[in-house]
Amino acid sequence: SCGRTQMLPSSSVQFGLHTVAAQGLDDCRATSPLTGDLTVSDVEAIFDSELGEMREYSPFMDYNAMLWTPATTLDAYRQAFDDDGIPTLRLRWPCFYDDSEPTWCYSLIWHIPKSMVTIEISSNQTSNPSDFTTQTAPRHLFVTKDGEATNELPNHTWAEPLHDSRATDDIYQVIDWYARVLGISPTAVRESEDASITVIFAFPSSAKMGHSANVQYVQRPAVESRSRGITTSWLQSYWNNVSATYMTNMTSLWPIWGDNHLSFFDASENATIDAVIERLDASGDTLYHPYLGVENGEHGPDNDWFGHTVLYIQDP
Repeated sequence: SCGRTQMLPSSSVQFGLHTVAAQGLDDCRATSPLTGDLTVSDVEAIFDSELGEMREYSPFMDYNAMLWTPATTLDAYRQAFDDDGIPTLRLRWPCFYDDSEPTWCYSLIWHIPKSMVTIEISSNQTSNPSDFTTQTAPRHLFVTKDGEATNELPNHTWAEPLHDSRATDDIYQVIDWYARVLGISPTAVRESEDASITVIFAFPSSAKMGHSANVQYVQRPAVESRSRGITTSWLQSYWNNVSATYMTNMTSLWPIWGDNHLSFFDASENATIDAVIERLDASGDTLYHPYLGVENGEHGPDNDWFGHTVLYIQDP
């Protein structure tokens, strides 16, 4: 089953947030041994423990989807969260890098309990700026639809996606993997005063969306964890080790941790599914699964819609 939220009012520009419950027969995909020693519920409990009442920033918040809210609506979201008793972390941060006199942006971060889902909504407008904790580093790199950094903010009448963020313990391994497998170079690499490093990859979009869709990875210094010493670095290694155990070829098991994925469409010549698979095979990387869909004549046993031809890849 899948909970799905679709955004952007256009058939040609789509963005969705999907929460997937693909437990398998008798919950076999969601429990040990196919999840490793920890079940899905165990990992969800780790996120609950780490994020708690959202009183302070946690590296586990680096796993998030960030949205930009229409003008003047951030306060309304904040009031709705307060009315429903949903804890949020409120942050104020410079909208742009290398800005001597900052333009301030504001974020509300919240976590859906018993899940690994964290969402951040942001704006450059609030009537109560003093209620937000100041961070010294920007939380997003604003980029035009053609992949160029810009100091222009979104100005749409609907909530729109800014980035998908992930934690990593080796930013340069990520950069190498994107170049070697996807043929993509970073749009930017930024270092912050707290010694964290963020790499941003911007994927071109359309004039309707107006800006690129970003994927960012954040590497932070080791910090104390609330959950039995489990850090984002430990969790990253855990997920990758489980994948390496079961993903031995393209028809082997797709572990449930792979459902924590992002999805994008890239029409450039060197990004065809066949070209990416060739590069994965050349490097001995088995952590991928291709699926045939309607583009390859697969319409299901009753000629019903069967999904698109896609390539799932485990990133580092």
